[in-house]
Amino acid sequence: MTTSVGKGKKANPGGKPEQKIAAGEATRVFGVSGLKNLGGRVQEEYLVLLKDWSKAKKYYLQMQDDATIGAMLDALTLPLLAADFDTEAASDAQGDQDAADWLEDAMNGMVHQS
Repeated sequence: MTTSVGKGKKANPGGKPEQKIAAGEATRVFGVSGLKNLGGRVQEEYLVLLKDWSKAKKYYLQMQDDATIGAMLDALTLPLLAADFDTEAASDAQGDQDAADWLEDAMNGMVHQS
């Protein structure tokens, strides 16, 4: 079976009739964007065992005891802990300056946090 496409005609693979859909249906949003969170905690953990924080803490401590995983975690966290972070106000407006000052204070107040 051959399909000939002439000037101004569209090819219709499979020979099915074209369906017309409403503009609202064509632009409808499916799903949701972003991560699921509850109380500030991201709820996107793949492993069910790690969804509970007390269980996750146990597994994370076990992972740190493993030499390979501990080395990888150190390779990721130590450069971040050694880095200097500065803040700049988005503009000269007082609100932007206050926000930059607050962020600077919050970052410098996190002693021994990773």
